[in-house]
Amino acid sequence: MSSVDATRNIIQNHGTTRATVRIPLALAEATNLSMRTIGIAALMYSFDEDETLSVGLLADHRKGDGGKCSRNTIERALRELEAAGWLVRQPYATPGKKPYRYIWHLQRGPAPFTPEQIRELSTPVVAPK
Repeated sequence: MSSVDATRNIIQNHGTTRATVRIPLALAEATNLSMRTIGIAALMYSFDEDETLSVGLLADHRKGDGGKCSRNTIERALRELEAAGWLVRQPYATPGKKPYRYIWHLQRGPAPFTPEQIRELSTPVVAPK
């Protein structure tokens, strides 16, 4: 970047940092994720850790102000985050049948899940009959 570019269109920060969302820097700077996916991830991080999220809840979150995002867009972002290691899908199934639901594990740490963590967290849970 040239010195001219560095001084054009400067962003100045105002206000306090109390009502902000913190996401891992590695996620915010990820070049393998779309900006839309990073924005959806930021929305996910804005919820408390003990809140239960779903595709429908995320899609409807901004419905009141006309900012509704489609379920397909949310699902596409989840797949992107999963491929990048920020989410792990854990299937739940009845013995001998296909999974009937998934639990998504969101990495809130500074880096994506490791391959070992992904292996552990993606182990299917078999529900009793």
